[in-house]
Amino acid sequence: MLFGADLNTAKVICERLKNAVSSANVQTDSDGIPVTVSIGVSQIKSEDANYTAALSLADEALFVAKRNDRNRVFTLEDMDFLSLWSVLNRCKLSIP
Repeated sequence: MLFGADLNTAKVICERLKNAVSSANVQTDSDGIPVTVSIGVSQIKSEDANYTAALSLADEALFVAKRNDRNRVFTLEDMDFLSLWSVLNRCKLSIP
């Protein structure tokens, strides 16, 4: 959680984190193993009663990021319509 960060700021921070992780390799005796990270980003809005919906949406965005070539940072805005519809349906939310 990034308290006080809006969605765009959180995405920028997560992109930096992703780049830092992917620039490192895990060293073995014979070679380096590339490391990647996929991150789902969502935002808790002031009208939200709790964090549950935002956490569910971030979790769904993570799964979409993993399905789309991994090593990605994804928000709802990055999803195609069918992925977005599926996520909102599973989370029992309406299209914003």
